[in-house]
Amino acid sequence: MTRGPVAPGVASASGHSASRSTTLIDLLAITAIWCVSLILVKPWGSFPLNDDWSYALSVKHLIETGTFHPTGWTAIPLITQALWGSLFCIPTGYSFDALRLSTITLSLLGILGVYFLVREVRKSRPCAAVATLTLALNPIYYALSGTFMTDVPFTAITIFAVLFLLRHLKRDADLDLFLGAAFAVAATMLRQVGLVIPFAFGVSYVLKYGVSTRRLVRAAVPVVLSVGALFFLQDWLAAMGKVLALYNAKSEMLPPTIADPLIVLQFLWNVCVSLLYLGLFLLPVLIFDSGRIWSLFRKTIPPRFEWAFVGIVLTGLTLILLYTNRMMPIS
Repeated sequence: MTRGPVAPGVASASGHSASRSTTLIDLLAITAIWCVSLILVKPWGSFPLNDDWSYALSVKHLIETGTFHPTGWTAIPLITQALWGSLFCIPTGYSFDALRLSTITLSLLGILGVYFLVREVRKSRPCAAVATLTLALNPIYYALSGTFMTDVPFTAITIFAVLFLLRHLKRDADLDLFLGAAFAVAATMLRQVGLVIPFAFGVSYVLKYGVSTRRLVRAAVPVVLSVGALFFLQDWLAAMGKVLALYNAKSEMLPPTIADPLIVLQFLWNVCVSLLYLGLFLLPVLIFDSGRIWSLFRKTIPPRFEWAFVGIVLTGLTLILLYTNRMMPIS
C-alpha cells in the first residue's frame, strides 16, 4: 500500500520538531558532562584566586553601599561583572562561593552558546558538539571558570554578542540586532576590548548590504551604544572622583609603544605565538574537520603553492621553538 504525498507544512513541522529534539539532547549531554566534571573537581572555597580579590571587593562594596566603586587595582570597566556577581550574592550574602557560582553559570552559558554559534554557521551536529566540548575542556577556560576572574564572563558574553549579530547579518531581524547590541554593550562594560565586536559587525554589515542611510544606521547602532556606554561610565567615574589609577595605564602606554621602531617585529612575534596557541586549543576541531579544511585549503591555494605554504608554516613554527629554546608555553 503506497502512502500519499506528505503536505509540505507537515513535513516542515516534523523536521523542526526533530531538530529541536536532537538539539535538546546535545545540550543536555554537554551540560551533564560539564556538571559531572565540576562535581569531581569541587571548585569551591571561600578564598580568592589570582586577581579576583579586587573584582570581589567591588561586588562587596556594591552590595553594602549600593554604589559601584572598583579598587585602584582595576584597569577595566568591570561593571557588568560586578552587577552579575551581586545577583548571586542576594540569596545568601557576599561570599566567594557565590561569586564562583556566578562565573560557573556564565561559563556553562558560554559553552552552550558555542553550540548554537557553530550550528548557525554550519548545520553539523557532530562538529558543533566537538567545538563546544573543546571550549568546555580548554585548560584555561575550565580553570578560570572556578574563579571570579573576568576572562570567562567576557568570553561568554562575547559569544552571545557574536551569535546574535551574526544572526542579524543573515536574517536582518530587529530582535537579533537589539540582543546583539545589548550583549556587545555588556562585553564593553566588562572589558574595553569588547569594542571590537560592534566595530567588526558594522564593517561586515556594510560590506554585505552596501551603503545606504538605513544600512549605515543599523551598522552604527551597536557601535554607538557601546562607545556611548563606555564614555558615559568614564565620565561618571570622573564626576564621582572614582577614576582608577590603572584605568588609563594601557592607553597612556600606546603612543610610546607605537613610536618604538621594534614594535612591528614584536607585533609579528605576538601574532605567531597567538596563532600557535590558537592551533593548539583548536586541535580537536581541526582534526575532526580536517577533511573539509584541507578541501577548502586546496581550493584557495594554487596547486603548485600548497605544499610550499605548508612548508613555510612548519618552518616558521620550528624556528619559533628553536628561538625560544623550549617547548610550549611560549610568551
